[in-house]
Amino acid sequence: MEKSCIVVALDGLSDRSCVELGHLTPLQAAMMPNLDDIAARGSSGLYHALCPWVMAPAEAAHFIMLGYVPDEFPGRGYVEALSEGIPFTDEDVVFIASLVKVSRSGSTLVVDQWWPECSPEELKTVCDAIETYKDNYGTVEFYKTRRGGIAVAKGEVSSKVCDADPCIPGMPVVRVEPLGPYAHNPAAIRCANLMNAYIRHAFFRLSSHPINVKRVMEGKSPLNGIVTWGAGQTLSVMPFAEKWGLHALGIANGGAMQGVYKAAGIMAQGLPEEPRPEEEMALKLDRALQSIKDYELVYLHSDVLERASRLKDPLAKVQVLEAVDRGFASFAHELESRPDIIAVIVGGPAALSTGSRLSSGEPSPLVIAGDGVWRDGGQGFDEVHCSRGCLGRVSGTQLMQILLSLLGRSRLWGRRDIPLDLPHYPGVRKPLLLD
Repeated sequence: MEKSCIVVALDGLSDRSCVELGHLTPLQAAMMPNLDDIAARGSSGLYHALCPWVMAPAEAAHFIMLGYVPDEFPGRGYVEALSEGIPFTDEDVVFIASLVKVSRSGSTLVVDQWWPECSPEELKTVCDAIETYKDNYGTVEFYKTRRGGIAVAKGEVSSKVCDADPCIPGMPVVRVEPLGPYAHNPAAIRCANLMNAYIRHAFFRLSSHPINVKRVMEGKSPLNGIVTWGAGQTLSVMPFAEKWGLHALGIANGGAMQGVYKAAGIMAQGLPEEPRPEEEMALKLDRALQSIKDYELVYLHSDVLERASRLKDPLAKVQVLEAVDRGFASFAHELESRPDIIAVIVGGPAALSTGSRLSSGEPSPLVIAGDGVWRDGGQGFDEVHCSRGCLGRVSGTQLMQILLSLLGRSRLWGRRDIPLDLPHYPGVRKPLLLD
């Protein structure tokens, strides 16, 4: 029997224990009968895209889960621009760009607030004011997107530069510089100089703009600065179907994950966010089950738990976890009668529901269930129970290697029936011709 695989990746699944929950994590405290049932019918372990306790950004983590190494990730700005349909060329450098309120402190700019609240008309006017910048180093084009902004640097530029965004309120805008190994790289130096000049230009242009003068008079925060981060550039990576030999579909609400799928050459399918986590999860799982007949792998992404973590309320996150589990009810039942499906439930990067920070480096629960998969007697779907499972610690591209094996598609080590050293079998082979 030919088998297919559905991977359900849940950002923010893993968390830390907290006093409010009796020193349990939200996942431990939640009642999760459906995911517990799936765990009991398969193998458990922990997954981390890089290594435990090293924080991986969600987009990079999922790119690695799909079987690519960190150096192949093209950058957050790149995948965001892909998802938003922003025009750029292979030579351009693409940044995430955030409008901010800044205060001048001597010769520095201190970031006070990201994306101050404003009307759509005000936002459009401000964005139009910094839409294009050009000097001897190159050109910058700014695009407003659904989730923020994108700055595209054009010219002889390189993505090997640092971020301008300090990430912490009250800290100064960071001077863009070439990354260490590229300190003397002309393209990186040019790109850094271009972005620093653009950030200065945006500040002076916006500080005196009538919109911001009016906002200050009304006691509102001005949108008088811009910070950039996540520089990305086109990299030549092998498409997923060629690299892993599987015809795949990626499902997500939208945002950067659509760009992650496209960067890997995977068909991307968007679904709208639903107001209730239970409905959103059920809708995505139903779409995955409908689509699996046409694909060998369906990768389903959800950030509903990461969004819940932003509330900084562990009890609220428990409620969202339980709603997500209810969304798995029909899926868990369907798996019992589908020996052709291997199901993978895995956490994306951890997200903290307590404290001031969101991202963290804890590994995430991993469960693989289906016909032929070892059953390790898992007693629950949470960080601690999964740590005792037979899969142990899985990291990086190992997840794809496991899935290839379970799908019966792994190449025997040492087989050389194709010129390239690829992990899947069979590869694209050329027949010997008699003439």
